[in-house]
Amino acid sequence: MFSQFQLGSVTLKSRADSAMLITQIFNHCIESMEELKNRINRLETDTQRLSQERINALKVRYNGCTAGIEGAGALNCFGCQLSQAEKK
Repeated sequence: MFSQFQLGSVTLKSRADSAMLITQIFNHCIESMEELKNRINRLETDTQRLSQERINALKVRYNGCTAGIEGAGALNCFGCQLSQAEKK
């Protein structure tokens, strides 16, 4: 049911404090995973914030362009130009 993957290999020499060293290795792995999860969470939050800022900026630009159609008689936004004659 489960697939097995070999991620690497290591040769350990016998030591009196081997249990403590293995515990330290596992603790390091757990701490690293927690830090990476926190970093991913921060990046996702930043991405959502930047996306919302971009949407808001585009809304402001769009609203400014639509106001320009009525007021100035010509539209120049997003690389498009609409003259008074084309509007009729």
